[in-house]
Amino acid sequence: MIVKKNKMISGRLVPGTNLICGLKTVCNENNITNGNILSCIGSLKKAKYIYAVDDEENVIKIRYCDPVSVEGPLELITCQGTIGQENKYITIHLHGMFSDKDAKIYGGHFCDDGNEILATCEYLIVGYEAPVVRRENDSETGFNLLKFN
Repeated sequence: MIVKKNKMISGRLVPGTNLICGLKTVCNENNITNGNILSCIGSLKKAKYIYAVDDEENVIKIRYCDPVSVEGPLELITCQGTIGQENKYITIHLHGMFSDKDAKIYGGHFCDDGNEILATCEYLIVGYEAPVVRRENDSETGFNLLKFN
């Protein structure tokens, strides 16, 4: 697969911004519909995430837990993800790690809501023309996954 790089942007999200909504806004403002979030670091007032748990009933024997919320202050240690399209809208698949005031580390898939920036979130995003990334149902897993065409 050949990737045609379109642009690379960096910047920061300000206090009070929702992490994923803020990244979607950046993508929309810069006409990025396919790409990768290479890096995000900063702090969160609170975080909401999910992670895989056993599920013998599922085709691949896992499911995602109910959303878990953690109150801050939290250090956003790292996160990265994929930018694609779902029903003509930007979708962001973002995983990361963060720590609480006692340095306990958490990690998983960030939910679309519930992740409020505390002081800053510095990001590096690369957008590309191809491949086109779309969220679609995956018959092998039963999950809506990103497909690269």
